[in-house]
Amino acid sequence: MIGGGIIVLLALLYLALPGLLAQRLASTLGKMSGLTFSSASSHFDFSLPGLSLDQARLANKAGQSVLDAESLHVPFSILWSGIGAPISFENAALHAYAADGREHFTMAKINGSSILNSDGSFATSGTADIGQIHAIVEVSLVSLPRALNEGSPADLTLSSKLAKAGYSGRLKLKDGFDLAGTMNLETLDAAALFAALGSNLTAMQPAWPLNITGAVETRDDVLFFSNLEGQLGSMKALGNASYSAPGGRPKLTLDLGMDVIDLSLFGLGAPSPVGPWSEKAYDLKGLDSIDAIWHISANALRFGRVETAPGEFDGSLKDRILEASFATKDAQAFSASFSLDSQGFQPVFEASFKASAVDGKTALHSLTGFDWLTGPTSISGKFSSSGDSPASMVSKLSGNLDVQVSAAQILGVEAASLLQSAATQPVEGWNGGVTEPVDGTMSLTFSDGIGSISDGNFTAPGVSANVSGDVDVLRQAVEVKVFPSFAGGKTAPSIAARGHWDKPTFSADKSP
Repeated sequence: MIGGGIIVLLALLYLALPGLLAQRLASTLGKMSGLTFSSASSHFDFSLPGLSLDQARLANKAGQSVLDAESLHVPFSILWSGIGAPISFENAALHAYAADGREHFTMAKINGSSILNSDGSFATSGTADIGQIHAIVEVSLVSLPRALNEGSPADLTLSSKLAKAGYSGRLKLKDGFDLAGTMNLETLDAAALFAALGSNLTAMQPAWPLNITGAVETRDDVLFFSNLEGQLGSMKALGNASYSAPGGRPKLTLDLGMDVIDLSLFGLGAPSPVGPWSEKAYDLKGLDSIDAIWHISANALRFGRVETAPGEFDGSLKDRILEASFATKDAQAFSASFSLDSQGFQPVFEASFKASAVDGKTALHSLTGFDWLTGPTSISGKFSSSGDSPASMVSKLSGNLDVQVSAAQILGVEAASLLQSAATQPVEGWNGGVTEPVDGTMSLTFSDGIGSISDGNFTAPGVSANVSGDVDVLRQAVEVKVFPSFAGGKTAPSIAARGHWDKPTFSADKSP
């Protein structure tokens, strides 16, 4: 009987012990963290030298999951002392919440272990997924109880194939998380990093390195970055920034000083007028990723071959509407504004610019892809259009363009001989050579992608002329008339130029 009673008692203890150990674990974790341990859905296995739990979960007072894991192994020693041995976990997730209860941050697929020492210091290491980045994570705290309540000194490092990041300072995890310390971030491919974090900036060119260091702190669910020093590709910046996620949508603000803003980072400033316009739809997914406001003081804005004087770059991105402007300190030298509204079925854009005494070759090449004009050029324009591809945008282009050149040089044509030859027989294409110096003005008014020339005139060695007609930007064709006057008062018939602008046909105009 006695032997049978002992067997029954041992059997009851075996059945009851996991539940008792779970209660002890809940009490220990509750004292350490002030959180509630949920065991309602957990399965407990009594196995030396500890307790294994399936579907374990830690919750805050609001019932929100702070930590959950498919498997959690707890040594016996920690159930009574709370110290001395590591807790290991598999496929866990860590959740942080803003003060209003919204989930602010999630780290998933965590595998590793943690250890709490007798002095309250805490360390954990393992692997985890942050967005699409699989990283090695290491965290150390001077005091876990303090970190879970009033805050504790902490060090955090993340390393992956894509990026490395670190934080050192104060960490508080109660009611969300609070930071006050220094941070650093380094990646060899900024575009890939942003894409992995959910901000797919498809316009950004690949393989641009990014390095950032600075101070960081949280206030009212906003991350504030100060004394930032950063480098993106060849661009360097100093200043401040903030990041928040109201309503779950990221919002970034920037107040920076930069050596140069290089728009080639986003593939701008190198257009090509050769061949038909692309009918491939624009990829504007990047406008869905984030809202932003920025003010940047720069020593220069680089757009293709154009580099401006120091100026201010301001803009915003909100609800798929992008607005930006840049002006040099001397507003007459260069100013530009741009807006893109992608809320509707087709994107709508508006742009205006004004540049005084820039080099024609660098300016026109960067804006249009042409490189046949060089010399002092003043250019201004205002355009609008809509469409989902370059071809559709060009076909609906409207606005105006004014160009003025002084002592310029036109490459690929000798104007006087071309017009004289065309008066007697057709000339196919430009005749080569150089025309210089050239003074002239031209105004174009655009509607549905066709620019009508008004007030077009030029003066060059041996010839002066007035010009009128149309430029079809979509077809890349011209149909214009030139009314020349040659040196010595020699008269000539008007000359018609028709065909693709790379190789038009020049002939005596026989139209009525």
